[in-house]
Amino acid sequence: MAAVGTELVQSGTGVNMNVLLATVSDTPQVAADSAGMSRNGPHSHRAAHNSNVNASRFVRLVVGAALVLALVLVVYLNRHDLPDIERAVERSSHVWLAVGTGLFLVWLSMWTLLQVACRRAVGAGGYHEFGRMVPLTSAAIALNLVVKSSNLAGIVFFSADARRRNLPATRVNSAYLLSVAFVDFAFIVPIAAAVVVAVHDRKLPWPEAVAVAVFTALILVRAALLVAAFRNKDFLRRLHALPFQLWDRVRRRSPRPVGESAVVDEVYDVAQLIRRRPVAAAPAFAFAVGIDVVGIAMLWAALAAVGGGEHFLVAVVAYVMSVIFASIGLIPGGLGVTEVGATAVLAAFGVPIGLAAAAVLIFRVWEYWLPLVTGLLTGWALRVRDRRADTEVLA
Repeated sequence: MAAVGTELVQSGTGVNMNVLLATVSDTPQVAADSAGMSRNGPHSHRAAHNSNVNASRFVRLVVGAALVLALVLVVYLNRHDLPDIERAVERSSHVWLAVGTGLFLVWLSMWTLLQVACRRAVGAGGYHEFGRMVPLTSAAIALNLVVKSSNLAGIVFFSADARRRNLPATRVNSAYLLSVAFVDFAFIVPIAAAVVVAVHDRKLPWPEAVAVAVFTALILVRAALLVAAFRNKDFLRRLHALPFQLWDRVRRRSPRPVGESAVVDEVYDVAQLIRRRPVAAAPAFAFAVGIDVVGIAMLWAALAAVGGGEHFLVAVVAYVMSVIFASIGLIPGGLGVTEVGATAVLAAFGVPIGLAAAAVLIFRVWEYWLPLVTGLLTGWALRVRDRRADTEVLA
């Protein structure tokens, strides 16, 4: 299963939720069912998938190269601000840097508590697993940062752990998918706060305002579809098969029929469990909101560290835009786009461009680079541990 994560990282492409669900399914038949493959033609589907991956890689390469050139141009046009950025970073307050580093640890704890709470909600574990879940969560965060998958790629670590410890894999996977849904829904809270601040001050640039409106609409539509799917199993099956049917139409093939799926049935059963016990899911949603609150606090600390002012509401708007740009950017983690977008928002609210850029760079160390480095090291350690365990079993 760790090899699957490596393959996702090497591909550099987006990961379809249905294909990923197929990857972590318990049996080959379930995987074939989830990925829309029949017993008679897996090789043709695999060839088509490889062709799609190659085409996606080429498109991402071209667009990524264009984006890099655009970012280089932006830096060149604003090169006179580079000395101010360097000075702001060098003179940043050590106290606020320590606060931000502490907030990073709280942020990682919030992610771990979210996973634990979701597992407890579906009957796959509890809070006593917190210590064991920290490395799994850290590795999952890192994989999600380097793979465009809407936070779905990290499931491979939890699925591998479930198999190694003989846990009910379907419940473990469902708990992870539930955590992804909570993260999406919880982001509506900071979006609403950012919209209120932006409308009140009327300082949000129009491109960012359009991005907020579109992203909010997408989240609401996604939420409505999921709620409808969880109320009707047949609709959930049709929703699960829809991407493959649309792709068949693009290739001028007959759409695949909507059939039964063990993965869909398990997700639906877990959804019904949550509907019957909504109180059990409340802590998970609270932790998901806490992730964003602590993220905002990290940007606020970075802004205070460079002397940009302790404007928490401004940090709310900039944080929301950084998450949106990281989500819609073609480069994993939104590298470049996130930094430029968040800096532009801070500058629009009156923060000097040099201080704004320095604050965003420090924030990204806590929000991107530290999770990436620690998560990759943790993922490597988990893989080494699993290999040793497999070797001992064979011996």
